[in-house]
Amino acid sequence: MENMADDIEWITPGNSAISGAVRGKQEVGALWAKFAEKGFTTSPQYWFSDDERVVVLTQVALAGERADSADVLTFRDGKVVKFQTAGDTAMLERVFGSK
Repeated sequence: MENMADDIEWITPGNSAISGAVRGKQEVGALWAKFAEKGFTTSPQYWFSDDERVVVLTQVALAGERADSADVLTFRDGKVVKFQTAGDTAMLERVFGSK
């Protein structure tokens, strides 16, 4: 949390119950709690960066399922201001249900 901007925007794609954008550290923390309840783990494999963005190719595990994901972290003044993931949206729907 200390490496996130207070107004961070966290975007999860798809139509799952957790899909959409959350803003601020409190909402991100609540989202992380939902992931933790399902045994979420992440294993970064490769990352690439420029002056303000880091792209991470990672393998995730959630509720006994595994999938690949690409995450884009945007930085401002050394803090993450935006996190956007592109991964298995069908898995998120199976685990968290649909909207």
